[in-house]
Amino acid sequence: MATLYCRSVFAFKVLQLRSSAFKHLMDRTNLGDRESGLRISRHCCHSGAKTKRWRDLKALGDKTRSKRPAYSWFSEICSTEKALSWAEWDELRNRVERDWSVPRGNFESQAMLACAELRNYPLGRSLMNWAQNNSRGPNLVTLAKYFRLCSDCPDECPEETVLEVYEQIRKRHSAFDVLTVTDIVHGLCRTSLWRESLPYVQSISVTCDRVPPVIYGDLAAAAFAHGDQQFGRTQLDHLVSHHSNCNVDGSLLKWLHSIRMGDESEQEQMVHRLLCFVRDNATLVSRTVAEEIKNWFEG
Repeated sequence: MATLYCRSVFAFKVLQLRSSAFKHLMDRTNLGDRESGLRISRHCCHSGAKTKRWRDLKALGDKTRSKRPAYSWFSEICSTEKALSWAEWDELRNRVERDWSVPRGNFESQAMLACAELRNYPLGRSLMNWAQNNSRGPNLVTLAKYFRLCSDCPDECPEETVLEVYEQIRKRHSAFDVLTVTDIVHGLCRTSLWRESLPYVQSISVTCDRVPPVIYGDLAAAAFAHGDQQFGRTQLDHLVSHHSNCNVDGSLLKWLHSIRMGDESEQEQMVHRLLCFVRDNATLVSRTVAEEIKNWFEG
């Protein structure tokens, strides 16, 4: 253990030197078993990740890690598999915990994160069924990610099912961290109960320096989708005032759709307000948004 500690400290210090010394470390250090190498690599990360020697750091990591990170592996599974049986989930968990050193209890939340980001609803649903079959049941992170997944797959998951998942979260838990609130707001803003997300936003605004920008974007998009242009514009103002250079394309598209669905006599005035928002905030819009604005004038 003492030898491992000395090697770790030595690696940490050498990362602050020039490339010749660091290259010598990589060529000469006897890394021993895989776990020892991984620990040395972790000690190096803090000082080396922000330097120009990141390529050398990556090479050191490649020498100590024989397999890909668990999340990368989850992503590949999510992009190809549709659903797994309970026995297959058991086998997969055991394999990942053994080969990728994922702590017991983190497997289901990491897997559901991958399902949510890739929007693989059939696989995520089978994962939730497997988690609910366990004695402990799904943890809060898993439920929140599943809620996000369900809300992002309206063709496969009706709103009734989405809100059932929300009820599970609401009844089982009363306090939430910022990441969980972000998932809850994201999910609610894709339902008819989008205004129920406001108390959650208020709760984190008290405890956090800044509300995550994605929350303002979700609120704005939901408001525009339900015809509340005033509230949507307010959320966009919050977004651009607190977080510069944020992508607001989704919210602008919802705004344009809301204008099209509104009173024809007020559409020109509403489009003028949208264009003023873009101008006043120096907002860079995508080609899709620009074409939608162009189509409105030509329609």
